[in-house]
Amino acid sequence: MKNDAFKILLKLSICLSLIFHGVSWAATDCNQVTEIPVAECQELVNLYNSTDGPNWSSRLGWNVTNTPCKWSQVECLEGHVVSLLLYNNQLSGTIPNFNLPNLESIYLSSNQLSGTIPNFNLPNLESLNLYINQLSGIIPNFNLPNLKELWLHGNQLSGTIPNFNLPNLTWLSLGENQLSGTIPNFNLPNLESLSLDDNQISGTIPNFNLPNLTYLSLFNNQLSGTIPNFNLPNLESLWLSSNKLSGTIPNFNLPNLESLWLSSNKLSGTIPNFNLPNLEKLFLNNNQLSGTIPNFTTIDLSDTDLLFSIYNNCGLIAFDETQKALLDSRDTVWHKWQEVNPDCPATPPPSNTTTTPLYRLWSHAWTAHFYTLNAAERDRILSNPQNWRDEGVAYNVYTESNHPTNAKPVYRFWSYDWNAHLYTINQGEMERLVNNYPDNWRYEGIAYYAYAEGEQPADAIPIYRFYSFGFNAHFYTTSADEQRTLSARPATEWRYEGIAWYAPAIE
Repeated sequence: MKNDAFKILLKLSICLSLIFHGVSWAATDCNQVTEIPVAECQELVNLYNSTDGPNWSSRLGWNVTNTPCKWSQVECLEGHVVSLLLYNNQLSGTIPNFNLPNLESIYLSSNQLSGTIPNFNLPNLESLNLYINQLSGIIPNFNLPNLKELWLHGNQLSGTIPNFNLPNLTWLSLGENQLSGTIPNFNLPNLESLSLDDNQISGTIPNFNLPNLTYLSLFNNQLSGTIPNFNLPNLESLWLSSNKLSGTIPNFNLPNLESLWLSSNKLSGTIPNFNLPNLEKLFLNNNQLSGTIPNFTTIDLSDTDLLFSIYNNCGLIAFDETQKALLDSRDTVWHKWQEVNPDCPATPPPSNTTTTPLYRLWSHAWTAHFYTLNAAERDRILSNPQNWRDEGVAYNVYTESNHPTNAKPVYRFWSYDWNAHLYTINQGEMERLVNNYPDNWRYEGIAYYAYAEGEQPADAIPIYRFYSFGFNAHFYTTSADEQRTLSARPATEWRYEGIAWYAPAIE
């Protein structure tokens, strides 16, 4: 009886020890795995080890059990791994060159992966999703005959764009990288969406032969030359803003086109009388267009759902008084339509370019800064000192009615989701937020005017922009000390996003 009692106490002691001091489970033994080949199990373990598996946000079963088809985010079919769904899962480290011959889908997007992209030998792969990571190096010229989707945007990839031989590809997204060189004239007969925006691509735009293309985004690059008169019968969105395109605008025959973005180029001549019956967005602002605006046949300027912008050109003239009254009535969010581009020849400078102070306030309650030109608004907010602290003049700016011709508008957005403002002088960023994220960011118009980088006078003051993942907010400062202090913090706390714009020198 005493021996039985002793054994019970010993077992209880061991259990309690395991509970309070942790259990060291054995790692997966791939030689004991039966539901997939041993080699495929080893590939999964390699992925776990090379991407900091212990710190993944979801890792149930990984490198613990001998049933990898039941591990979180792994899908198997007929005894093989066919899908890895590890997006937004806190993976860090490098991507191994998988030897998973039946793999159909890789979803590793929205992580912190770094290093280069392997030139995968995956004959059955259909979807490769690696967007929003920290991947660098060149893009491999993949030999993936069944690939349908290639998503690599939001990384740090460089070099030129391969002229892919991917006959089944439908989606190609390479935007928001550091790609250079020219755009290949792709032979991708099934391609439906092509996104190369926010890179450093130069040269001319090919006159693509892509009969199934519905979305073409090339904005915010360094493209030059004229715009092809595309023969793309299924095209719905054409984004060419913020490049160096010149010449006249083609009178496109694109019956399904809904969005046409040509702003912030060097386009000249007159506006065509577009025959685009489905058009919902037309952006021609910040060019050098002139002449009479057509009495559009298929575009209804009175339609309040139409987004239409033609400001900052070179002396556009209304077709008649009715059209002029209609354009004048829409001089709200999208500027005064007769505003003249400073790059137009013989543009006289404004007679008065006095600067206005921009006040900066800090709220402990909201953990956010607030900026205002209005001294009365500042004083009203500061009447509640428990919540707001005056931090003085942030810097000086120009107002809409009082700015030099080479100053550019700084646009303001508000997010109810993050209870924060966002400011940008970048036309491409403004248009992307308006078009792609209207539910997250509400456009509030022009806040003030400042100088874009590269167009500032010698005595202008740089405005440094940071983003805080903790506060979900941007921060702007002219202080070199603040810039150095925040730049030295971990990127997970404050990410330096570079010079946002330049403010005029203090008078």
